[in-house]
Amino acid sequence: AARTAFEHTLTLESRHVEATYHLGLIAREQGRTAEAVGRMERAVALAPDHVAAQTELGALHLAAGRHELARTHLERAVSLDPDAPTPYYQLGLLFTRTGELDRARESMQAFQRARDKALARADGRVVKERHHKGDER
Repeated sequence: AARTAFEHTLTLESRHVEATYHLGLIAREQGRTAEAVGRMERAVALAPDHVAAQTELGALHLAAGRHELARTHLERAVSLDPDAPTPYYQLGLLFTRTGELDRARESMQAFQRARDKALARADGRVVKERHHKGDER
């Protein structure tokens, strides 16, 4: 159902970044890797600052052993959003695979800091929402 909806969106607006990105995610989940890469490449071409698409494309290249392409997209994602945890995690995997263990350790530490920061922000929002609703938990 979601795939059909996103495909329909693209028939109406061929440059719709989010539909393209989500079709790439669906393709990846269904094991259609070549299609997933194509969709993510299109999403990145349409919106070079799309952090999630850069990260996903980097992860797809990493899984395929295309390390330099993976590094390019993952480092771009980090430069776009230094607080996003996932690109650091993927870079940690990349550097482990390429034998750059100091960089792998640094990337995993950066992942942990970014993840902890994101969790703290999420916890703060939950507390704020509960307070706003009068919930004292």
